[in-house]
Amino acid sequence: MEKRYLSLWFPYLATDHVHRRGLVDRDQPFVLTREDHGRSIIVAANPKARREGMAVEMPLAMARAICGDLVHGEEDVAETARLLEKMADWCDRFSPLVALDAPDGLMLDVSGCAHLYGGKEAFMETVRLSLKGQGFLVCAAMAPTPGAARAIARYGRNGMILGREGMKAALAALPVTALNQDRTATESLMTVGLVTLGHLYEIPRAALANRYGMGPALALDKMLGDLPDPISPRPHKSPYAARLAFPDPVGRAEDIHQAVLDLLSEVCQRLEDDRLGARQFCLRILKTDNGEQHFLVGTGAPARDPRHIMRLFEEKLTLVEPGFGIDCFLLSVSRMEPMAASQAPMGSALTAPGEKGKTRAGAELIELADRLRNRLGAGAVYGLEPRNSHLPDRAQALGVGIGARLAREALPKGGWPQQTARPVRLISPAEPVVLLSLAGEDQAMIRPGETAFRWRGRIRRVMKLAGPERIAPDWWQDRAGWRGARDYYRVEDDTGARYWLYREGGRAGQTRWFLQGLFR
Repeated sequence: MEKRYLSLWFPYLATDHVHRRGLVDRDQPFVLTREDHGRSIIVAANPKARREGMAVEMPLAMARAICGDLVHGEEDVAETARLLEKMADWCDRFSPLVALDAPDGLMLDVSGCAHLYGGKEAFMETVRLSLKGQGFLVCAAMAPTPGAARAIARYGRNGMILGREGMKAALAALPVTALNQDRTATESLMTVGLVTLGHLYEIPRAALANRYGMGPALALDKMLGDLPDPISPRPHKSPYAARLAFPDPVGRAEDIHQAVLDLLSEVCQRLEDDRLGARQFCLRILKTDNGEQHFLVGTGAPARDPRHIMRLFEEKLTLVEPGFGIDCFLLSVSRMEPMAASQAPMGSALTAPGEKGKTRAGAELIELADRLRNRLGAGAVYGLEPRNSHLPDRAQALGVGIGARLAREALPKGGWPQQTARPVRLISPAEPVVLLSLAGEDQAMIRPGETAFRWRGRIRRVMKLAGPERIAPDWWQDRAGWRGARDYYRVEDDTGARYWLYREGGRAGQTRWFLQGLFR
């Protein structure tokens, strides 16, 4: 397959960006300037200003003397660079290999892409009209080498398509500045009368390199295809990405659903091969009318099941507005984590009773949490996360990673520690209670049937007792609210309600009781 490169040059990129935002009318002469040794010089001018005589590197004072109604502004190099990056992202619909030709151009490797648009001519016209519709003046050219495509786009006829046959003759009339060399080398060539590429054809390469350096000779050989000249496409933001383009626009809901599912199957298979799981997927939908839509879905734990992730996308896909049709789908993984392979149960005979249902129930809860998180927002679904502490009020914390916590519970050494029963509801901070004997006197010890306690203004009679369980704070850390070890008791009153009480202080007259939790 013959290589084909499409060069896109935006001669008025910086000023077009200002016009597109509606800051300056296109019918007004407009220039962008920068400070140079205490004076303002022009670095970009729109077509109207150029017709009025404005030129790059002209002092602003001179330009304003020539044109009294000249509008000017400060250049923003960073903003123009970001714009070029966005345009490169937009060009992903035409080719997966897009390189920046900074500061005002793009280079696309379109080998094998043109037939999707009805041929090279139709392909180039589609690109040019799409960019023009967005407010950009673009010069485009297609050739078998990047250097030739760039030279024709910037110094030749706009829209020209070159093949191997006739490429050398078509390039001969272009100026030597098309070699894209430094100013010194270009001026040296022009000083001796070598003003076009055709003048360089007859000069032996060794003599050319000896007199003017290796740059012009190498650039000419690369332009003519005598030396390889690969482009450097922008690296994909994620190594786990897939692209699906269509020869004709699609818009039916069934087609959109199937396209996303096919992309998910491809990406998830690659994740499984590398023992990874995705935490966030990004879907870009590129439309025929140059519009785009972006959708993000996230998971609480690493995931790579296409069916589960597809269910997360289904609600998002109801917001798709195909318009005149969709040209391309781009799916990428923006966050990923290691994910070991899991052994699925082989049958009831090899699975412990209840384990299969427990595993499936946990998976369904993870999927439910993911769906709620994507519907309500990443910070709207919470769960309790275990912490490495024996202190009841610090053994857990509220976190958004419920899926990750559930996934850890499946690991032999992960999840919640196995310990004495804890109450379903923990009261923090603990609330003070008063122990009473049946006669109404204060009491320092709990005796089932003989002791009651007052909590929140109500007296509860203790019928059953289990304990004590002694818990001491970490002596090397400052734990506010802890005054030495605590003795915890599980008690049940005469109504069947169960409570978690603890005693603090062991000296006579200093014993205090608190209620820490409720079992039901």
